[in-house]
Amino acid sequence: NIGIYIFSYNFASITNILLGEPLKFAINPLVYIQEDNAQKLRRFLINSANYYYIIGCFVCLAIAILGKYIFLLMVKNNRFYAGWSVVPLISFAYVHHGLGTILGKGLTMAKKPFIISGTVLIAAGINVCLNFVFIPIWGILGAAVATLISYLAWNILKIYYSAKFYQLYFDSKRLLYITLIGVGLYSLSFFIANTQNIMFNIFIKLLIIAMYPFIFFFTGFFTDKEKRFIKNFIAKHCFCIKT
Repeated sequence: NIGIYIFSYNFASITNILLGEPLKFAINPLVYIQEDNAQKLRRFLINSANYYYIIGCFVCLAIAILGKYIFLLMVKNNRFYAGWSVVPLISFAYVHHGLGTILGKGLTMAKKPFIISGTVLIAAGINVCLNFVFIPIWGILGAAVATLISYLAWNILKIYYSAKFYQLYFDSKRLLYITLIGVGLYSLSFFIANTQNIMFNIFIKLLIIAMYPFIFFFTGFFTDKEKRFIKNFIAKHCFCIKT
């Protein structure tokens, strides 16, 4: 079981390679350039959290929906098939690991090292305790659930203390909305694209993934300014659209 979990965990780390690690290298210089202007920095961090999370959940959704076919092709031993169940959870945990890089900047700028260390210890404690509870019940799936919950708890603490010590109020409603859309679409794919016809399943899943950006664009998630930016960006970078 440990080998299966490690293999699945490494597969899910694609999310971290694509998003988390590049974010770590990119965010710090941008933060320190703006540290003398607290209001500008707060707005930058709030927007960065929203935009990173919407992209991160999109990548996670694609991996969770389509990655299964790649995963099964890579697995030669049937015993490892069960490891797929943890991949969506660990991938989502990695998205939150990256999000935490942004959410924790409020504490960094407020110079609260003890609070930062305290949040780490609390999240680690939650992870350990939940592992003791969940692993005997669900096995490797329980370990993945414990990991995800600990990251969620860690980020909630960062949001709370960033607001308390740096007056950095992240847009929790938008973050929650992104989460609900991602989880909702994944659940939809699980129930309606689960037939014996693999090609049909893939087609439906591709349609569901394609729905993700349109839902945000047409449900009032983006402001008019954000919509204009998206349209201009697409027009500039897509040769099939005339500016």
